[in-house]
Amino acid sequence: MTTVYLIQCLCPQRHCIMGVAYEAEAEEAPRAAELKRKVEELVASGVIDPWCGICKSRAWHYETRATIYHTLAEAKGPLLESQLQQRRTAEFIHRSRN
Repeated sequence: MTTVYLIQCLCPQRHCIMGVAYEAEAEEAPRAAELKRKVEELVASGVIDPWCGICKSRAWHYETRATIYHTLAEAKGPLLESQLQQRRTAEFIHRSRN
């Protein structure tokens, strides 16, 4: 049976820099190394900043956790809602600093 996993790139205060969801069988190895490479590419190309947008930490780590979902289709709605909430929070923080 498949499970949807969420990998997050987090600063020490657990602010999420980036996250990716994927389906895998339980015995498959986590894919955090793939996300780490992608984040490093995005930083090197200037697409994302090399520090946390909230606390400015440059120390990031990666965590993988299983979700309650079994397919990406099942997880899509809740993940999109969470993404929307995070974007609203980021916009609020950005506006409050300017």
